[in-house]
Amino acid sequence: MNYDTSLPEPGYPNSLFPPSNCFGQNFPLFIHSFSSQNMKDPIEHAPGMPPNGFSKISLIVLPNLAQPLSEEVSPDTWTRFSGYAALVRSLVLLPLSQSRWNTALSAQSWVHLARLSHGASLLSSLQTLHWGEVSERCEDLRLLVSRTLIELDLRCTWNTSPGSEHVFASALQDILVNTPTLTYLVLMDFDSRLLTMVAPESLFRRKELEVRVQRSHQLMDLRKVPQYGFPAVESLRIISTLPVLEQLTVDLNLSLAPAFHRFRSLTSPKVTDFNHNAAYFLAMCSSPHLREVHLDFWVHQHWIGLRTVCSAVARQAPEQLSLTLSFEDLDESDWSPEHTLDALSPLFGLRHLSDVQICSNEGAFQFTDPILAAFAKTWPALARLDICCHPLPVDDDDDDMFDLPPPPSPEPELRSVTLRALAAFAQHCPNLQTLRLPHLYAAAPGDDLHSTRPSDHPFSELLICRGSVADGAHVKDLARAVEGLFPYLDGGVPLKESSCYQTPCPNSGWQDVLLAVEDCRRERTVA
Repeated sequence: MNYDTSLPEPGYPNSLFPPSNCFGQNFPLFIHSFSSQNMKDPIEHAPGMPPNGFSKISLIVLPNLAQPLSEEVSPDTWTRFSGYAALVRSLVLLPLSQSRWNTALSAQSWVHLARLSHGASLLSSLQTLHWGEVSERCEDLRLLVSRTLIELDLRCTWNTSPGSEHVFASALQDILVNTPTLTYLVLMDFDSRLLTMVAPESLFRRKELEVRVQRSHQLMDLRKVPQYGFPAVESLRIISTLPVLEQLTVDLNLSLAPAFHRFRSLTSPKVTDFNHNAAYFLAMCSSPHLREVHLDFWVHQHWIGLRTVCSAVARQAPEQLSLTLSFEDLDESDWSPEHTLDALSPLFGLRHLSDVQICSNEGAFQFTDPILAAFAKTWPALARLDICCHPLPVDDDDDDMFDLPPPPSPEPELRSVTLRALAAFAQHCPNLQTLRLPHLYAAAPGDDLHSTRPSDHPFSELLICRGSVADGAHVKDLARAVEGLFPYLDGGVPLKESSCYQTPCPNSGWQDVLLAVEDCRRERTVA
């Protein structure tokens, strides 16, 4: 067979070789969606190497293309491939769907590639590897991982083959030992005991670690499988000993477990709670450096339980700057504004908070002017407050979430949050830049609204999930009040997609107020 060893034509800037090239037929793993990023210092062009235009390569592998290498590979073709492969810095295998991965080559092909490379890494300069279902004997991982690796993201469908967990554990052990620069590790959908099968010291250099399960309808029932995905207590104990671990993303589904106090270097925990484990986890964190806490609740949450969690947050992270509370299933049976205030009140001592996000897909939270005023007074350092109590459309690129349908009918008009809430933030939060509120009822502004406004507040972005204007209220008067509170408010920002199914409809009147804010600003500028 004749092999085309010519360099890429200028007309193929995003493809390593033209699609018809036989190189692609023999190496389906390496021909899809190459992109070139020119570096400042061009590399020296050596025989068999690509020209200077290809100084750095990111590679995306499309799924469902597995095929064997059925023909011989000539020495010239292998040399040519090796030249390009040495430039690959990032390799990503795309999933077939949110819950299904596929390998890019058959197992026999990986064995053949191992012979051609004499067991050496195929991508000697690789820094980022995102890989799906690992081959049965882990031949693919052993060939793709290089000593230069910095980020490794491994996602596997649940494997019930006897002994499979030990095969992967052995491969992972080798990877951890032989990648001195690897600091970011993601493990999704593996045996819950996996980290107990590798030497703890091989994990000691990791600064960022994620141990997670997929959020999909097909896999949610597997929460009941003890050894699926969620780290066992023994694995969690090992994670807690890592001396330089700063960022941890972990999904928890633990029964009663013994307490241990470690995680001494942790700064940014992100916990997804499937079994009322959030407070338990926080109690174990002895790190004095906690600055960002993200808690995502996939368990039926009552307001009393939330108060316990908030107390743990305040106790363990008194100096934190960022807090996210996200809820998939709130108990709406007896929730009231008083319960909202009581549940969140332990957080009021966190005076350094600059970024707070509270979101719920079920809308059980009830907010009022006094509650929001309490937020403003107790969190004076706020730069962003984002509160949304409606289902959020899911990003198609986010494979951790499944789409939630919009509400079947519009919710009733709520009048408990008014322009007085905006006035409280204008008065007490001088650094506030972004504010999202779940609802706002704009009635005629009173004299008290103007008496507390600052003269030059930098606030610029206001997002209202559900805004309405009271009957008889004049749009111009409302606009003057809003513009007086926030003279730099960008009235065009809320007209964009606000990532909420309850985005104000054009006839709500609120968008008219925002447009009128721009008119008021122009009038003030001219005057």
